Amino acid sequence: MQHRDSTSFNKDDLRFENEFKKLKLRAEFGIKLLDSPTDCPLQENEWLNKLEEFEVCHADYNQVPVFVYIGTPDYFPPVEKLSRQQLPKALQELKSLLLENHIKVKTLCKVSDRELYRFILEEVFWKEIPKQREPNHFKTFLYEEFYPNQAYEVKTTIEDFFQYCFQQLWIRADGQLYDRVQSARRSKLKKADILSKLKNWTSLYEGIQLTDISFEKMQIEKMQATAAACISFEALLPDTYELYHGQLSANFQFRTEDRAIWRMTGIYIPEIGL
Repeated sequence: MQHRDSTSFNKDDLRFENEFKKLKLRAEFGIKLLDSPTDCPLQENEWLNKLEEFEVCHADYNQVPVFVYIGTPDYFPPVEKLSRQQLPKALQELKSLLLENHIKVKTLCKVSDRELYRFILEEVFWKEIPKQREPNHFKTFLYEEFYPNQAYEVKTTIEDFFQYCFQQLWIRADGQLYDRVQSARRSKLKKADILSKLKNWTSLYEGIQLTDISFEKMQIEKMQATAAACISFEALLPDTYELYHGQLSANFQFRTEDRAIWRMTGIYIPEIGL
């Protein structure tokens, strides 16, 4: 990659590149990064590049396919040879064998039993994992990391945004907003103003944490999306340090340029003045 000094790169573009690289590291190596070792996007980019180089260099070291790792079972027929009645039992036996070997296969969106069985036999079985076993360590394969789901990406963007806000990672949150964001009364605010309102609101609590996000509706059309969600959180009240459980009703608008990274073009949360 060509060297860029602090005067020759666009910080917003570099932040987006960093977020994309994190998605790539998560998809290829199972690394989910939340905290950054630095708030400087250029330093973070260099750190991510070194991390990627390390993972690539060690990816093939002492690895075996999942099929070999779990003992080369020969009693699972191809999915097309299973009847509708046989499939549930075969899938359960397959998942039980994986679990015995500390391997999990998860889906975030609804996937049919037939597709999940096929996915495990034809794809998960041939993914390589470290040969050495670690007690109490589970290897997880996520279906959506093989087959990206746009609804999942939008949901993850909202979840990450509130995680960043609650953990005071404002540079990360900044990277998920367009320069001007639609808010209440059809007005557009600078993203700095959006973050300022969120900072003021989070300062009302101590140790605020995201506990759940439930989605009431979502619509995705080409490169744009809308979503309505209920944000649940818990925090300590500053005067009494009593544990408080709260909720926010929020509406969002999104746009993407490449279907990989979604950014907010609109955010509406009446409870905090947005």
